[in-house]
Amino acid sequence: MRGSIYSYKTDSGKRWRVDLKLNGNRYQKAGFSLKREAEDWLDETVARYSDIRTVDNRTLAVYLQWWLGSVEPRLSPKTVERYRSLVAHISKRIGDVRLSKLDALTLEGALTEMARDGMGSATVKHVRDCVRSALGAAVRLKILPYNVAQAVVIAKPEKKERDAIDEVATRAYMAAADQTDWMGPVIRLAAATGARRGELLALFWSDVDFETAVVTIRRSIVVVKGKIIEKSTKTKQSRNVKLPASAVQVLLMHKERQEHERALFGGKWEGDLIFCAPGGAHLRPGSVSRACRRIAKEAGVPDAGLQVLRHSHGSRLLSAGSPLPAVSKRLGHSTVHTTATVYAHALTRDEDEAAAIWERKVGQ
Repeated sequence: MRGSIYSYKTDSGKRWRVDLKLNGNRYQKAGFSLKREAEDWLDETVARYSDIRTVDNRTLAVYLQWWLGSVEPRLSPKTVERYRSLVAHISKRIGDVRLSKLDALTLEGALTEMARDGMGSATVKHVRDCVRSALGAAVRLKILPYNVAQAVVIAKPEKKERDAIDEVATRAYMAAADQTDWMGPVIRLAAATGARRGELLALFWSDVDFETAVVTIRRSIVVVKGKIIEKSTKTKQSRNVKLPASAVQVLLMHKERQEHERALFGGKWEGDLIFCAPGGAHLRPGSVSRACRRIAKEAGVPDAGLQVLRHSHGSRLLSAGSPLPAVSKRLGHSTVHTTATVYAHALTRDEDEAAAIWERKVGQ
């Protein structure tokens, strides 16, 4: 059906209304001052909705599960697990809404309710972004005419300055870790390299070149449904990190102790991991994090996990004048811009020096 345009009277004068039926759906709009405006809206609506090849009667929840299955082969297991969590949040609220009937108002209302119920603004944003990706696929496949999630407005997540500890606290943290049976080398290497937890726990001895004092970070580990899985690094690229002499010494001593333990197992030791459970198996990331928090508490450092050591490493290097590209490469960031954004607070010293240089050269 092409649609109908007709006039009606109001206190303000004549107005025009459009009534259109297309692909089993009805589209109406009133209040046009000119007939030409109504005709333009009708033409635009027909062009937009007639592009749909199929009428999808699935609910949003059913469609999102289908979409997850379609993207799963292209994503890491950890990302899929995260997406499933995000999909569950939105499906709980409006999962019974027909995909073809979903509008921006309904979606924005559901996200607003999540925030009102205590969900963090960052998580709300992740839910919105996940739905936007899913609906984008529906548009590409001609299931939907446009992506309603693009019109949704949510509160902007607050930017929090990354936690970092100073040199005194770092030394106290490492000293406390040295008193444990197995966490000393983990925490010392984390402090010396800024490597991520999963990257540290995926290191093999073959990744360390003691002659050049370089460790190559090639992979990471994640836990998916209770199982430890090896994957590539966050940027999908390996990187070489120069080790300070103190870290090399720690690794040599750790290797000597591990070889002694390996001999006690009588050939039953599996693998060649640097940091591992007795027998060679991967350490559980959660166990490592809990141990870090316990050690930090004993050292008088509030809740300092490996992530805090990573940010402290980056902040300290930048504050000491290390070039931004070098620090970015060392931390394994995808771009220098990421490093500059995350560690903007540590770059204040550079701004102060720039002002002082200008004053010496030009101002006086």
